[in-house]
Amino acid sequence: MAKWLVSRRYSNASDWGTLAIRLEDIASAYSGEDTFDEVHALLLAKVAHEYELLPYDDFLPSSGRVGRISEWLAAAQQSWPGLHTTYMCRLPEAALIACDTLLGSTRITDEENSGLDAVFEYLTTRAAKGSKGQFFTPRHVVQHMLHVLMPGAGEYVLDPACGSGAFLAQAKRYAPRSHIQGADLSPRAVRVCRTALVPGGTVSDAITCMDSLDKKTALPEAWRAGIDVIVTNPPFAGAVSKVHAEGYTLHHGNRRIERDVLFIERCVELLKPGGRIGIIVPHNKVGSQRYADVRSWLLRYLKLFAVVSLPKHTFAPHTSQRAVIIYGQKRPSPLIQPKKNESILFFVSTADAKLANGRLRKSSDTGQVQHDLNEATESIRTHIETCVGTRIWG
Repeated sequence: MAKWLVSRRYSNASDWGTLAIRLEDIASAYSGEDTFDEVHALLLAKVAHEYELLPYDDFLPSSGRVGRISEWLAAAQQSWPGLHTTYMCRLPEAALIACDTLLGSTRITDEENSGLDAVFEYLTTRAAKGSKGQFFTPRHVVQHMLHVLMPGAGEYVLDPACGSGAFLAQAKRYAPRSHIQGADLSPRAVRVCRTALVPGGTVSDAITCMDSLDKKTALPEAWRAGIDVIVTNPPFAGAVSKVHAEGYTLHHGNRRIERDVLFIERCVELLKPGGRIGIIVPHNKVGSQRYADVRSWLLRYLKLFAVVSLPKHTFAPHTSQRAVIIYGQKRPSPLIQPKKNESILFFVSTADAKLANGRLRKSSDTGQVQHDLNEATESIRTHIETCVGTRIWG
């Protein structure tokens, strides 16, 4: 058997990617099954181990590894019946020895679920993600957006393109008594999102496999009264058919149908009056004359409070495309024309928290990611208080 070079500690995206690639290599070398399913089964068993669902100290013992994996999966099925737990371990003992060397002393369910999320990111091929402009959001950006939007107890928080659930997990940490809702077109993303969230108490039905842009699909019941908070980084690109775009005001016959433009309209539509939104979109939606109509539409339907321009390496190494975060609150009814005297805060983030290779810039003293989004958060909160009075988001 090949010798696998192993690092026992993983702390950033590149390291987690190395772990994911090695797990996938092991699965593909020993199994004719779909490597995603095999690796997901291993990760789900590892989550069960880290939640101590069985009275075993070791993830996999020195013998009987196949049986132990089956025990962890069975425990997950019993404790979290809403998860996709019909996996069976098909890897032989030799492969599981290598997997245990990689996973045995590694935690993938830390406070941020960063490990599980990052491994999922690397298991989804870059080509498949890139074709849809889907790039996972760094945790410091996720935290910033939730600290600006400030979900509260009893509020419904939605990510209509939830991927592996980073925004929803952070929303639940920020407001434990909020009701999180998520949807994604990818069945695999939904399975991993549930793996990340259900063990922490989220109802599995809160994460739906559906195309949020398809207006012909019935909305989940929890969405129908309108959503309080939408926080999302939807796919930027990918083909969208004209039939798919029917019913969208921002679809024009003289312009290519763009997925992110449709997501802007769809998210605003799903908000209840007074609901608030934080959405990541390409920079050209706020900077190009070509999209002046999109900005005019937004100003009619939303009271825009802030636009945060993100550094070019935010989504490295997958893309260097510039992006912005738009923050706003849905008006009670749309304006006939945008108001000319409403104040919008523009914040340009200049502290690039990533290198071009995707590695995070961390302080040598504190180990913290170096960025300036905390400053952006405080500036936006102060601006919102000035706009709406003493109560943020009033």
